[in-house]
Amino acid sequence: MLGLGNSIGGPDVFRDLNDVPDLQLWLKNGVGVAVDQWDDSSRKGRHIKQASGNQASLFGGGLDFEEGESDHYDFLPAIGIEKNQGFCVAWVIETESGSNNTILSDTNNEAIQIQNSSKIRVYADDDSNITTQLHVGSTFGTSKMQILLNRTGAGVWTLYKNASELTIDDDTEEGGNSTNSDPGDNVNGFTIDTVGVRNAVANTYLDGVLYELAVWDRALTAGEMVEVSTYLKDKHSL
Repeated sequence: MLGLGNSIGGPDVFRDLNDVPDLQLWLKNGVGVAVDQWDDSSRKGRHIKQASGNQASLFGGGLDFEEGESDHYDFLPAIGIEKNQGFCVAWVIETESGSNNTILSDTNNEAIQIQNSSKIRVYADDDSNITTQLHVGSTFGTSKMQILLNRTGAGVWTLYKNASELTIDDDTEEGGNSTNSDPGDNVNGFTIDTVGVRNAVANTYLDGVLYELAVWDRALTAGEMVEVSTYLKDKHSL
C-alpha cells in the first residue's frame, strides 16, 4: 500500500491522492469549489479560476460545464511536461455530449480530450506536433465514470476506467483503430493551464459534470495507478 505509514511502524495506509508523490493539481470533490474558483487541494496553489461569465455551475461537489456557454477555467503556474517525461491524469466525469470533451489544455496543439465514446486523444507539441488517439471500444459513454490516463517517459500508455485497466487497440498501421499509441510513438511534451476547452474552439468545450481531477508530472507505478483508480472509484460509488 502507498502512503506515509504510521508513527509506530505499522503498515502504510493510503489516505488520499496527496499520498502519491508529485501531485501537481487536485480538484477535490466538495472541497473549495465555487462557480468562480475551485481550490487546488494538491498544496501547489493552482486554483482554477473564471472571474466572470463562462462559469460552470455547482453540481454534486464539482462543476457542471455547458458547452453552449463556453464554460472553462484557467490556473497558474502552468504544468509543463517535457519531452520524454511521464505524466498521469485522473478524473471523474459525467459527460452530456459525446465528442471532443476537453479536460486539460493550453494552446492549439496541447490538450487531453475524451474524443468520443471510444477514444482518448492527446495533443503534444514539444518538440513537434503529434497526436495520440487511444482506442478502447465503446467505453466512454455519458454515464458517470472514473478515468486514469498514464504515460511513461518511454511513451508507454495505460488507461483505466472505474479501476479496471482497459485494453488499448493496435495502431492503424497494424490493423487497429489507435494512432501513435505504440511505445515510443509519442514521447513529446506539452503545457497545460486550462480546464474545459482547447484553444477556445467552439466544438472543444467540455460538456458535462467534472467531479474530480488530479494531475501528476510523472508516470505512476502500476501499484499507484491501482490505488488512485480504486480510491476515486470507491469515493464516487462507481
